[in-house]
Amino acid sequence: MMHRSALSPRGLGLALLALLCGAPLSAFAARLPASVLEAIGNPNRKAAISRLTEVSLKESDSTAQAWELLFLGELKRLNGDDKEARALFERVAGDFPASGAKNAAILGMAVVDAHGKAAGNTRSTLELIADDAVPDTMNADRWLLIGQARAADGTSPSKLNEALDRAAHFSKSDAAVDARITSAIKALRPPSEPVPAGEADRAALEKIRSTLREGDLKGVTTLTTAFVSQFPSSPFAAEVQTAAARAAAGKPPDASRVAVLLPLTGKFAQPAASLRSAIEQASESLGGAYTVSVYDTAGVAAQCVTALQKAVIEDGATIVIGPLTKEEAATCAPAAQALHVAMLPLTSSADVLTAGDQVFRPYPTSEDQVRALVAETLGRRSMKSYAIIHPKTAYGENAAKAFVNEVNAGGGSVTVDIGYDPTTADFRSVAKQLGGKTFEAIFIPDTYQTVALVASAIAFQEISVGAFQTEKGPPAVPLLGLNAWHNDEIARRGGAYVQRGIFVDAFDAHDPDPAVTRFVEGWKGTTPPSVVDAIGYDAMLLAAAALAAGGDPAEALTRVEIANSVAGTLGFSDSREARRKWHLLTVTRTGIEPLPSLVVQPSDPQ
Repeated sequence: MMHRSALSPRGLGLALLALLCGAPLSAFAARLPASVLEAIGNPNRKAAISRLTEVSLKESDSTAQAWELLFLGELKRLNGDDKEARALFERVAGDFPASGAKNAAILGMAVVDAHGKAAGNTRSTLELIADDAVPDTMNADRWLLIGQARAADGTSPSKLNEALDRAAHFSKSDAAVDARITSAIKALRPPSEPVPAGEADRAALEKIRSTLREGDLKGVTTLTTAFVSQFPSSPFAAEVQTAAARAAAGKPPDASRVAVLLPLTGKFAQPAASLRSAIEQASESLGGAYTVSVYDTAGVAAQCVTALQKAVIEDGATIVIGPLTKEEAATCAPAAQALHVAMLPLTSSADVLTAGDQVFRPYPTSEDQVRALVAETLGRRSMKSYAIIHPKTAYGENAAKAFVNEVNAGGGSVTVDIGYDPTTADFRSVAKQLGGKTFEAIFIPDTYQTVALVASAIAFQEISVGAFQTEKGPPAVPLLGLNAWHNDEIARRGGAYVQRGIFVDAFDAHDPDPAVTRFVEGWKGTTPPSVVDAIGYDAMLLAAAALAAGGDPAEALTRVEIANSVAGTLGFSDSREARRKWHLLTVTRTGIEPLPSLVVQPSDPQ
């Protein structure tokens, strides 16, 4: 213990602040006014409350006043005055949003509102706000509440112990709080049991992971050495080896560093440059709180792995965006899994998810688009019968298959499915095969240029399509498509035949949503922003949200949601696929216009 007479009042305040606040003095204390340091250095809580009340009423600096009111609220909460404490927290959150104290104030309200039992939105708030810049006493009660909720849910012992350990850690700053928390923990702590055979190495691995996240590199070295000795044939050996390499490199994980892997050179250099611009723009929108380090993969799988290892082992990155191509991701995603670093590849390939629980896919597949399209046409418009005209390419075949599956699952039917040579420019023989068939819409998963040719051939067969109606015959049927249709030129090329057509896309540059408007107006790329760029932008928002949540980034990615996305991204499903709000678009006489959007959940993992 430090004797009081050995310190000046300000020195004592700083010493106690080191215990009370969950951040280094250099990072947190510099934000706080001397009045707060004085108050938390006063062992007489009532006197501290009185002094902070007096000072806050006279304070002319808004930021200083915000911190004074926050700590005044926390002292009152600890003194049993929940009503006044909550009022102060609410005032800080509402009146001082830019002070840096807002998150702690929101957390304080949640702790008060929990009334000893966290549930619903209150529990979400307790779990999502980071420990940084929050009084330790508040963090102690927050993690105790989370522990109590996890115990009630029957959460795994490891998750329960994680919460209780954090509560115990933060409670040490205040003797009264520590006694109360320690007593509560004893009642909640699951009884220790022998670790079942085969699970001992997993338990040891979890300890290595948590020690690495805490930045204790010496501890990681000790633990990994012991692991190799105890479990030489463990399936986790590769991850343990990489953890040892990270410790040997002397670079602890940096919770503010995001690595971006892109082919800045080679044949994909142009789209990579646009993606880099989008990701950096997203980072700027977050106020520069995160360091974005970009690494060139050159589109080569081996170079992607080398870049990943440098980013994580040497530079301390804790989350990775990229790579761009399917070939790079096929090799790099397993490497990220071995490094136990969360990765968001920017490829539509669903195969990347097989690498493991560290890999998330923010980019939609053609199957995702089909699901949204069928949800609109069959689900909301009650169309039951369809024709498909598709190119005999991997993309066309996959889209057609997905369409048939979704339609059948929804109780509809595909009455005709026609494949064509992707090199042809004459679709009269293709359109002729529609004769005599019954359908309410025609699905064409191809580019806007090809769709215009196919639509013209359909009309040539005297089939009413789009806004074209034959003199005799049934009403015109609409054409349906995916985001390869998204070009205003489709209206000029296809004329009446493509009008009233419906397609889906994740991004619409003309969307009046303020976030999209800011993205488009702030765009610095050499070409207009594409859906790929918009998804890269959202990937950065997702990465930042996961890092701000604290703890394991991959675990955080499964529960965070983002606002201000530009590609409709909401968060991730349990299958680690992006959940999003889709743009429904239609072709008019002059171009493309929006229809009401809809949210479609990713399918369950097979």
